[in-house]
Amino acid sequence: MSNIGYKIYKQIDRLEKKKIERFKDIPTTVIGDCMNRTAALPSTLKPLNNSKLIGSAYTVDVTAGDNTLIYYAIDNAKPGDVIIVAGHGYSERALCGEIMVSLAIKREINGLVVHGAIRDKEELSKLNFPVYAVSSSSNGPFKNGPGTINAPIAIGDRVIYPGDIIVGDQSGIITFHPSEADYLHEAAQKVIEKENQMMKSIKEDSCLELAWMYEKLKIDKCEIQEKFRGGLF
Repeated sequence: MSNIGYKIYKQIDRLEKKKIERFKDIPTTVIGDCMNRTAALPSTLKPLNNSKLIGSAYTVDVTAGDNTLIYYAIDNAKPGDVIIVAGHGYSERALCGEIMVSLAIKREINGLVVHGAIRDKEELSKLNFPVYAVSSSSNGPFKNGPGTINAPIAIGDRVIYPGDIIVGDQSGIITFHPSEADYLHEAAQKVIEKENQMMKSIKEDSCLELAWMYEKLKIDKCEIQEKFRGGLF
């Protein structure tokens, strides 16, 4: 009999490691720009330290405040995976802390994203291991289930599939499908080159090419006057 809402799928398809690591030094802002600026996870997810996040998504969906399946994920995810937990944004009960993260490090997992709360914030902030969460709470988790492992999950308006590529830095977290990796890597290089030229223009010439902005104002018929003259003036 099928146990709806309480399932574990053991196998996921992963992009080869070297193709994922191409994105290690690419800012999430650049990748996001190459995805029509629609690919970021909610800004409520905050990094606890400066470690760069990158890897294949090992997806976990839990009942708010329950961490049973996160233990399974840490014990079964492969080296290089990022465990990404749909915790429904619940901020008043921690789903994991220093002990679970320490085990994840030993298992060579590449990071932990919790759309919910964590605890041991001070300890986690000192680790060279990327952790993102919505909040910190001293309340510990329940261990009742149910939930799912390695099925599609929703965080904010983003759907993340098992094996999706996860990239995170201080600006936020971006997700994309492995089939998009080659295109995005090529497109990102072009954006980086363009932005480098823009920064060079600012530093050396104290200017930036803004003809596009003035053309847009013209098209929109924006009215430009010398001085504001309202009221009695």
